Amino acid sequence: MKKYPLLATLSGLVLCLLLVGFIGSRSVMEQDDQTDAITMVFTPVGDITQTLQAAQTLAELLEVETGLTVLAYVSECYGSAVEALASQSADVGWLPPSAYAYASDRYGVETILTTVRSGQSYYRSQFLVRSDSGIDELSDLAGLNFAYVNPLSTSGYLYPSMMISQTQGMNDEDFFSETFFVGSHPDVVRAVYNASYDGSPVLGGATYEDARDLLVSEIPDVFTQTKVITYTSQIPNDTVSVRAGLDPITVQTLVDGLLDVASTPEGQAALNDLYSIHGLTPADDSDYDIIRDYVEFYNIDFETCSQTIPVTEETGGSLTFTNDEGRDTTLDIPAGIVDQPTEISIAQIPLPPNMPAFYNYTGDAFELSAIVSTTTQTINAYSTVDFNTTFTLSVEYNASGLDSEQESRLGLYHWQDGGWVKEPSSHVDTTLNTIVATPDHFSIWAVLGKDAFPIYLPLILTVP
Repeated sequence: MKKYPLLATLSGLVLCLLLVGFIGSRSVMEQDDQTDAITMVFTPVGDITQTLQAAQTLAELLEVETGLTVLAYVSECYGSAVEALASQSADVGWLPPSAYAYASDRYGVETILTTVRSGQSYYRSQFLVRSDSGIDELSDLAGLNFAYVNPLSTSGYLYPSMMISQTQGMNDEDFFSETFFVGSHPDVVRAVYNASYDGSPVLGGATYEDARDLLVSEIPDVFTQTKVITYTSQIPNDTVSVRAGLDPITVQTLVDGLLDVASTPEGQAALNDLYSIHGLTPADDSDYDIIRDYVEFYNIDFETCSQTIPVTEETGGSLTFTNDEGRDTTLDIPAGIVDQPTEISIAQIPLPPNMPAFYNYTGDAFELSAIVSTTTQTINAYSTVDFNTTFTLSVEYNASGLDSEQESRLGLYHWQDGGWVKEPSSHVDTTLNTIVATPDHFSIWAVLGKDAFPIYLPLILTVP
């Protein structure tokens, strides 16, 4: 018998290197590698990290059921989720009722499923006060400060505000001394528990029933130190909705897949962790007509945490967004980039998901959206043909924790068709901690850098 240990070693080494290259780059894809990809956007409720973890688990389960590639991410605010569906950078939105009503009427978004909690497809808003406040009914809140969630929150603003008008004979601006939009249901609970928000006294607030459950681990005595004095009428539950123009076969695949996932123990756990959801049921759009009436009555324009500029064929413009850590992302838009009046926006993404293996992430991620003004027509976020020329994108990044070699590998990546794709025009300036690129399309973006691949020892075979 002859033995060829060197040949076997080299063969094993080549195989190993091929495996390493495959494993290290499986989440960083070429443009045409994957087409059956769906992006789901979730609104921020409670702890964003927990929401994202549950959303990603749900996405993984949905992938198994449907064969689709699914990205799940949490928007910075309700308005950003609506913008994502309007601009088609997201295909599916998990939207509260008022956000759905707004997005449906203006951007053709359609609900496909309604959430179920405790066997019901509706819920209520509650008026929460300090237990030691001496407040026992709505009239006792007159002349006091009050906390709402945000202007687009159904249970955190629309229903309780309307109830004040209907029962107290005046709108809430006249009834309360001052009102605050604090951003989330848990933040309303915290404000009431602490009897303070941003240095001002607060003894009452509105949340969904019962948002205090989210804070028991953080505030063990939240149920004894606060109390509910009354509830609003029934509100249709939040929705799973799809953007306009999504392929009907894909829509039905999503409906069937989500209902199947919701019937499994793993899916039920993920839905509960997500938004305390106990199940899903087919939606009836007419259930949300009453919400549309509320949106129209209040003349609501969704709040947004993005920076936006109008752009026409004749004019360009510059837009700078400063993230929560003080770093700037700047768009320089040339004239002639679009053929119609368009709203162009930047919004931060708090925790981008699906970070590829063996890549460094600097903590800088954002979404670029383009919506044609004054119409329901939208620009496809992943298409390059809607833009007549390139634009300049400059992103300040966080270099902490990176050595010089890792920093030199940084680049701008965008999410497309199930993977992160590097923008070929991106260039990193390690002196200014800035990446500049000249892309010709919008999407979800992140600053990533390929790290050194792990080394696998080759398998040495003895060949007879």
